[in-house]
Order: sequence, then C-alpha cells, then structure tokens
Amino acid sequence: MKAVPSQRKEFAIAVSPKNISSWQTLLNAAKIRQHVGILELAEGVKDDEIPPVLYHRKCHSYFTMKRSLNSIQSQQSDNEIELSSNDSRRSIRGKPSSLSVYSSEECIICGRRTKYKSESGTRENLVRCQEFCADETLRRAALVKMDEKMLAILSTDLIASEGHYHSTCYKAYTWKVAKSNKIVENGESKGTDMEEAHCVEEDAYCNAERLAHEELYTYIRNDIIPKPQIVEMTYLVSRIESSLTSLGIDSVRKSTRKHIRRKLEAEFGESLHIVSNTNGRLLLYPDSMSKNELVKHAYGLQEKLKKLHHQMLQKISLKQKK
Repeated sequence: MKAVPSQRKEFAIAVSPKNISSWQTLLNAAKIRQHVGILELAEGVKDDEIPPVLYHRKCHSYFTMKRSLNSIQSQQSDNEIELSSNDSRRSIRGKPSSLSVYSSEECIICGRRTKYKSESGTRENLVRCQEFCADETLRRAALVKMDEKMLAILSTDLIASEGHYHSTCYKAYTWKVAKSNKIVENGESKGTDMEEAHCVEEDAYCNAERLAHEELYTYIRNDIIPKPQIVEMTYLVSRIESSLTSLGIDSVRKSTRKHIRRKLEAEFGESLHIVSNTNGRLLLYPDSMSKNELVKHAYGLQEKLKKLHHQMLQKISLKQKK
C-alpha cells in the first residue's frame, strides 16, 4: 500500500477511498496535478476497481480542492496558448510548463528570476528549497492566507521539484507564522508578539471553519437534497467537528456550533427546512421531500412505536404469569 498524495510525516490515520466516486475524485485531481505516483497506481485498474491507495484526510482535502485545481487548469491553458503563439519564433527549452505549476528558475513567491535588495541594490540570488521545515512553513503561511496559487505549488514536494525562492520573499511571506512558532516554543507572552500569534491562530481557525462548512454544504447537496431524508442537526454538527479535526483544529468553538443553523439558512434558503420536535431537538429536511414522503416517514415511526409498545406489554404479561 502507498500513502498519497503526501509523503510528509503525519500523525493522522491514513484511510482508503470509501467508494469508486472517492477514488475517481482523487484520480481526476492527480491527472490535473500530473501526480506520477497516483497515475502509476491507476494503470491497469478497471473502472469498477479501487487500487490499494492510502491518504490522510487533510492531505486529500488540500489535494482535491476545487479552487486550486481550477487555478492549475487555468494556468495550464494560458501556458499552452503562450507556448503555441511563441513556437514559431523560438524553441522551448526544458519540460513543458503545462506539466508544472511554476518554473524552477523563478521565485515561487514573487514569480521573478531577478531581484535586487532595497538596502544595498545588489542582486539577490535564488535559494533552492532543501529543508522540509521550509516547505512546511510555506504551506502553513499559504493556508493562513488562503493563497490558492501557493497551495497549488505546494501540492507537490517542493524539495523534489527543486522549488526556488528569494530569502527576502520567504521571510516576508512567512514572518507571521515563523514568529507565532517562536512565541509558542519559547513561551513568550508580551504585547504585540502575542497579538500577532493570536491573529495567525484566528485566521487559521476561520479558514478551517470555512472549509468545514463547504464540505458540509457539499454533503447536503449531494446526499440530502437528491435523496430526501430527515436529519438531526446534531449529526450535521458532528460532521463539522470531524472536518475541523481533520484540518488540524484541536478545539471546536461554541460559536461554530451555535451559528450553524444561521449559516445553513443563509446558504440554502428555502431549499432546506429546519424544525424542532417535542424534545427541542432540531430536525432538517429538504424542500424536495414531498408531503407523501413525510406522511410515510411519520407513519413508519408510529408503526415502530406500536410494535415496541406491544412487545413491552407482552413482556409485562409474561412476568405477571410467572
């Protein structure tokens, strides 16, 4: 078995695709990203088969993020047009740019090959990424900023793909994350440093919460609306909590649980209905659920209650006879 798309050290449990649809989602993302490992696993696999592939849920979420994939496809399309228009005037050296999100001869942050230091006016050389901690720090900074272009770049191993950057660009891009790490490690608790660390933590939580809500919305659109059913709000809250945990959030805030109803109503409007039962529990059902289906559902519950009541009476009667 092979864990993809991440080769970084993780403490999360690796899982396999739960169905063909999950595997196809992963495979489609791999085709767009030109991920050799997954594409090799897919060779010779039939349409109704799932290869022995493992991944971390958090890595899978980043790897299949639609916005990042759309960004890559858009850039690939632009690169192909540019290569086609310039082909008659010059030859293209190296690998086609459509196979890579960035050029190894340019800074992955500013996109330039040449840069001059503002203090001295001297030319600043590109630095090749050679440490995993640099790759990880860039990824954390990109997540805080929700920089989709950078997340697309970091979907591949930056060291193996020979990513380069200017030292000044790296420091400017990651200084908040680097400083918050230093504060946590040293136990510092002074003024602006703590405020900056709080801002980074707040941004990270807000971004993770947004991704968790998007995953919940996708579940509702794909499972609840097309297949009308009644769902308890507590179940939806548990899905949000699971998503946040998979995104690295250790503690779910009360405000996240409290405002889920308002967010659902704002997102779906009249497409969803939320009601409370006699015990005060919130129930959700889609507008696509007909009255006939509601009646059948209610009648089915009544029949179950009658059956349980009858069984209880029988048990009581047997005990009295004894």
